Amino acid sequence: MTVLGKILVFVVLVLSLLWTFLTASTFAARTNWQAQAKAYQKQSQDSASAANAMKTLLDAEREAADERVRVIRADRDRYAAATKTIEDDRNTLLKQYNELLDSSKKVAAEAAPLIGQKEKLIAEVGIKDDQIRAKDAELNALKLSEQAAVVKANEQANAAKAQTDRANRLADELQRVNEVVEGIRRTGGTTPPGTVGEGRTPPPPGFRAGVKGAQRIDGETLLVTIDLGLDAGLQRNTELTLARFAGDRSQYLGKLLITSVNPKEAIGRFIPPTGRRQESTDLPRAGDAAVGSNQ
Repeated sequence: MTVLGKILVFVVLVLSLLWTFLTASTFAARTNWQAQAKAYQKQSQDSASAANAMKTLLDAEREAADERVRVIRADRDRYAAATKTIEDDRNTLLKQYNELLDSSKKVAAEAAPLIGQKEKLIAEVGIKDDQIRAKDAELNALKLSEQAAVVKANEQANAAKAQTDRANRLADELQRVNEVVEGIRRTGGTTPPGTVGEGRTPPPPGFRAGVKGAQRIDGETLLVTIDLGLDAGLQRNTELTLARFAGDRSQYLGKLLITSVNPKEAIGRFIPPTGRRQESTDLPRAGDAAVGSNQ
């Protein structure tokens, strides 16, 4: 056999092996078309179910979107109406503002002369205030002068009253001395100090007054003031008994001869008891009592 034949045999062998490989591969890779068709049919049904579910979901989302669109449109319409109302109110307010501005300008123009008059009146009022203050100062000075005159007149009146009271006391004392002398003359004897002479006015029945205070006159005579007078029936030249009451105890202090009396109070001369040394604690003072001698 020649070389060409050997080559051809080898080629035929290789091609045979290749054909066998291709045949085996084709058999191994063969497809069960019926099973594949069933698989494709099942996939198609699943896809249809998924498409239906997707369609249902899309329909629901579309309805929700439509509802949102409707709500948004309603809000848009409402906001548009509110915006229009606000714009109308703004225009109305702007118109009113312009009218008020024009009116205020007109009022300002009319008020300018009045402001000038006001300033002029304020200046005049200031001048009048200064004049009033000056008059007030003059009036205060006159009042002070008047008060000083009143005080001086009161001092003079008090001095005159003091002189009158002293003259009355001296007259009463002179009358008392004359009465005592007359009593001594009629009786032909002597009357000890403090003895009551004739002609005394009897005290009102049940009379009792409180001592308001006592004062020395001329260093000797002790004048006692009591809180009852003419309104209680007390008269001048009435002799009362002075006593000090402390609970159930009482202390006799002496006699009180009324020398001056007015409707609300009276003044009398203190007559100490005879035969007893007079201590400062035995003198009448505020809080003691002056009672009728008949009590």
